[in-house]
Amino acid sequence: MASTPTSLLLVSARGDAAGDEIRSSTSQLDVTVATSDTAARAYLGASAFDVVVVASSMPEETASTLQNLIGSLGRVSRVLSGAPDHELVAWLESRLALSTPTAASVASSTQEVDDALAYVQAELSRIAHALNNPLAVIDGNAQLALELANALGVDGSVISAIEDIQGGSQSLAALFSDIAALRTRLDGMTG
Repeated sequence: MASTPTSLLLVSARGDAAGDEIRSSTSQLDVTVATSDTAARAYLGASAFDVVVVASSMPEETASTLQNLIGSLGRVSRVLSGAPDHELVAWLESRLALSTPTAASVASSTQEVDDALAYVQAELSRIAHALNNPLAVIDGNAQLALELANALGVDGSVISAIEDIQGGSQSLAALFSDIAALRTRLDGMTG
């Protein structure tokens, strides 16, 4: 049996109403809604989805157009077409093997959350470290450039530009402090 998809692109003229219907019935799917062929292509160009569902409210050629796009992008997705505008959730349940979580799946989900949390912690550390060093170089060089510009009597517009660079680096430094605080908070949650 195929594994249950987790991300779904719903292409439906009903738009958010259809997406809300799915979201309220199952937490297993991360639903993105596109109300046109063009919007669906844009989503597929930017993201991968486990499954693309084309509602019967869409033009007949929509499913084949999206299938061709998926093939050219090399995405691992499948397209299901003809989804009814009414009883959409039941139609999806029968085709996607959606189920009610059991105790075993809840335990598995808890482990997945723990794993995801550990991944986020590691990524926060990696990102902060990778960006903090270049930021220190930018800030230090901006300070040096400002001192030189002032000493040499450089035009005020140049000094203003250097001050903007310094202000931007200070704003980024504040964001890094937020990242550090978030990581500390996550560390406290995981023990």
